[in-house]
Amino acid sequence: MPPCRFCKILLFSLLALFALGQPAFAAETPHFAALKISLWPEYDRPSVLVMYDITLPENTALPVTLDIRIPARAGQPLAVAFQEPSGNLVNADYRYSAGDEWGVISVKAMVPNVHVEYYDPALVINGSEHRFVFHWPGGFAVDSVSLAIQQPATATDMKITPVMGSSSVNDDGLTYYSPEIGALTAEQTFDVTVVYTKDDDTLSKDVLALHGALPTETPAKGEVTARKVLPWVLTALGVVLIVIGLVWYWFSRQTAPEPAPRKRSRRRRQPMPPEALAGDDDMDEVRYCPQCGTRAQPGDRFCRVCGARLR
Repeated sequence: MPPCRFCKILLFSLLALFALGQPAFAAETPHFAALKISLWPEYDRPSVLVMYDITLPENTALPVTLDIRIPARAGQPLAVAFQEPSGNLVNADYRYSAGDEWGVISVKAMVPNVHVEYYDPALVINGSEHRFVFHWPGGFAVDSVSLAIQQPATATDMKITPVMGSSSVNDDGLTYYSPEIGALTAEQTFDVTVVYTKDDDTLSKDVLALHGALPTETPAKGEVTARKVLPWVLTALGVVLIVIGLVWYWFSRQTAPEPAPRKRSRRRRQPMPPEALAGDDDMDEVRYCPQCGTRAQPGDRFCRVCGARLR
């Protein structure tokens, strides 16, 4: 056997033995510092609007890819976005792949806060009883999980299991329940069942619109919307333009040259006719202007044309 070939076989064998002797290191799965799950049954569709607000730990090396599972029956997500420090949501690029039971949203998180929305059609209506079961599939370790469950506008007798949680009425007039789940490992799952009584098919959004309580685009704390600031900007701009106009007018008046004095035009006297000269016995000798050569009349001391003194 040629020595070169023998060396290649020996090297390959050593590398294989080295690889078999090393423990397998799986890629570390990102974990969440906080996860808020919002469930809004029959808000603007006869289904359940589900929202995830994910917060990654401060020491997370960004960007990091998150594979978030949602029920396959939900189809494409309604929205996937990044939340800026100001509170604004910015659409994020993502890939969605559907499976038999779960669909997977793959998003590369560029910031620590990620927002996901989808509609779950698994709302069961039996007469006046409306029931929905939410299932968290796990896959991420979470330091703190909380829920925000909105009671439909015309619903009564709300029941949430396993944890009812505290309730409060929001600015929109709707009641929200806030069960706390706590910390979860990546392998842990949980279910939340929501049951309420509702005798109509009215959506909460329609009720809010009727009372003028629909939520508007609320800026983050300290942020000013263009709609509020635009009238003030236009007013300030108008005042500035007026001031500039007044200042320009004042300076133009100060720097404008004084108008040159108008020269009085001397009225040119008509020379006396020869007949009059001929009939004057006391006529002086004929004189001419030394400046312009105009013939002077008897008794003139200055030229009638240019005003020069006559000799």
